[in-house]
Amino acid sequence: EAGSETDRQRVMMQITQELCKRPGLNKCGFDMPTIYVPQLNVRSSRCVNQIDDVCKQVEKTINQTIQNTLNTLERDCEQIADIIDDKLEDDRNASSYNLRARGKGALFGFLGFILPVVLLVNFLASSVSSDLLKSLLGKAGAEALQVYMAP
Repeated sequence: EAGSETDRQRVMMQITQELCKRPGLNKCGFDMPTIYVPQLNVRSSRCVNQIDDVCKQVEKTINQTIQNTLNTLERDCEQIADIIDDKLEDDRNASSYNLRARGKGALFGFLGFILPVVLLVNFLASSVSSDLLKSLLGKAGAEALQVYMAP
């Protein structure tokens, strides 16, 4: 039983008082369905139990909220995937740049090592006698060294 008419009036008064205290809740028409837990041994009440309608409305609201959350999650996942793709592209570009920079560094390092060696060989070839060069490198090697190292 949903209670007597007096009980229903008291509940409606309490609801009205709460709505007056909180004006934000009463922006549109307020529909208060009659809901109660039916008793099995009592015949049906004069009041129509609208608990099924309320349950359907709650389920509809929950499903809509879940769908909105899933839509937001999908958009967020797509944004994250786009950000990851951008980061991977930036990483590939940086890796390519670093490879070129390492190649240039190796070339300049090799030139920085070989140039002093060539200068040392030039100095030694010009300061050592031609007889010693012929004995060390042979006649053809000594002539080639003198041709390449001549000023």
